Amino acid sequence: MKTESYNKKDMGELVIAKKISVLFLMDSLRFGGAERQTIDLVNGLDASLFDITLCYFRNETHLKDNVEENRIAGMHCLMKKGRFDIGLFARLKSVIDESKPQIVFCVNTYPLIFVHLLRLCFAFRYRIIQVMHTTFFPSKYSDLLMKFIFAPLANRSESVIFVCRNQMQYWMERYGILPAKSQYIYNGVDEKHFAAALSPEELLGWRKRLGIADNDAVVCICAALRTEKRQVDLVSAGKMLLDKGIAIKILIVGDGIERNNIENHIRAVGMADHVVMAGFQKEVRPYIAISDMIVIASDAETFSMAILEAMALGKAIIASDVGGTSEQVMNGVNGFLFSPGNVAELADKIEYVIRNKLSDALGVESRKIVREKYTINMMIDRYSQLIMDTIE
Repeated sequence: MKTESYNKKDMGELVIAKKISVLFLMDSLRFGGAERQTIDLVNGLDASLFDITLCYFRNETHLKDNVEENRIAGMHCLMKKGRFDIGLFARLKSVIDESKPQIVFCVNTYPLIFVHLLRLCFAFRYRIIQVMHTTFFPSKYSDLLMKFIFAPLANRSESVIFVCRNQMQYWMERYGILPAKSQYIYNGVDEKHFAAALSPEELLGWRKRLGIADNDAVVCICAALRTEKRQVDLVSAGKMLLDKGIAIKILIVGDGIERNNIENHIRAVGMADHVVMAGFQKEVRPYIAISDMIVIASDAETFSMAILEAMALGKAIIASDVGGTSEQVMNGVNGFLFSPGNVAELADKIEYVIRNKLSDALGVESRKIVREKYTINMMIDRYSQLIMDTIE
């Protein structure tokens, strides 16, 4: 078993006669943490060392404009049709024949069957690196698929990469991923981009636009509106604080299938005047910047990019203790953890930060932790070294 702290060669002194061909294979370019991380990696890998091809199955392209196409050799959509599309094998083989990858990155488990079968049937010589972004699977069916199909395939790959230590340990224990194949590389965030603060005038303008009073404590949650993200828990916690006389404004940034249910809950508990439903925002920095703290209330989370982005902006974090959040949030240092689904505990943590005026101090530590451990350049360097090690 390896960690993210392996020896790194000096990439600047490395001489390569021919660029290494790398194919990234993923489900789609929809808005999501795994997709954003993969695009950041594709954009950041040294184009003088690596010939990058990006390929995705479904024609969902919310993040396509984020891909710096001038830096890569090609980008292909396989146009998956329906649940079972046998033609995907032929279309993917065509991409492989054209790009001739030496390394294939499988982002999450869906691509695994395709790349292993094609390697077996056509004697392709590419090496497979499996990158896991997911930890928990809610259905028994999905869990069984992981245990008996995808985990054995992952073990036949050259490496299995996880995005945090807790996730790696869980997969090794539950699904039998081989320690010798396993390592973790933390997701990274562009700390310079997210450290760009609004001017005092801009901050005031955003607060006024969103109806935030001078004495309001602003608590923000940035996540897709899905059941497991538990935005309703934050609304309920906000109601408890309001009943204690604490002036609070909750910003819910994101969109999704739970929007109506969340809005109904807001009205039912009498929080309509204290919650802003901001919807999907491609640019989230202003909403984070005007907030006193960021809440992640999820039932399931692996290694939250939303947390990293908020930390880079110098924000206190209140997060449910699931997945890798305990590797991002240090209790009492840059925020606090609470038990997922425990609304009273969530309310207590928020109240403690507000009453003790801890937001700024916790935020300073958040930014420091990002710079020390979770920058995008650190992530790119580690993946670059992984590619080199796999080729050797």
